[in-house]
Amino acid sequence: MAADHTVRIKVVDNRTETCFLEPRAAIAHYETQAARFEIRLGCQGVHDLRDNLAASLGVPTSDYL
Repeated sequence: MAADHTVRIKVVDNRTETCFLEPRAAIAHYETQAARFEIRLGCQGVHDLRDNLAASLGVPTSDYL
């Protein structure tokens, strides 16, 4: 059985890095007694963001919740 029409499409996914699709906002909180950070934000690639923030602030990533 053959189809009356054949359709072909080539789709290239060129997304090579995360990009914000959500609002660019964040809420941060520092727990003084525990000396830990908590940052809430809507984005992809949270581990890279965590590592970059830790490096910028000069703190180990273990200080993040």
